[in-house]
Amino acid sequence: MPSWTIEDGHITEVMIHPIDLGMGKPRSQRGWPRLSKSEETLEFLRRMSLPLGCDIEIENGVGRITL
Repeated sequence: MPSWTIEDGHITEVMIHPIDLGMGKPRSQRGWPRLSKSEETLEFLRRMSLPLGCDIEIENGVGRITL
């Protein structure tokens, strides 16, 4: 789930908060997004973004892109 910071009408930073959809939970609890601290998801996004020139810094379970 992204969030961002805007200064003078321009995005200066994007934060990426991983979510968990509870796929291992009972059926009645699956599909409800919850914030997660999964660095595995963030590492995957980081590897996919590097060839495009975008480096995602990961700290305390949150990804940060500084523009």
